[in-house]
Amino acid sequence: MLRLGKGTIGLLALAEAEKEGVMPSSDSQKRAIHVELSTDVLDELCEELKARGVVFSQPPHDEPWSAR
Repeated sequence: MLRLGKGTIGLLALAEAEKEGVMPSSDSQKRAIHVELSTDVLDELCEELKARGVVFSQPPHDEPWSAR
């Protein structure tokens, strides 16, 4: 669990999920996973998460629809 201010992000390792009967994801399911965070301090949050060992597939960036 990662607590940031009033928010919490929880990730469950596959080994732990398998104890509850969860099956491993297929390659196509893995490609479909999307995680989105919303915050007013995105760049700061990203840096804090990276400092804690989180690896992002791409950094925060501007989107054509004006979201970051």
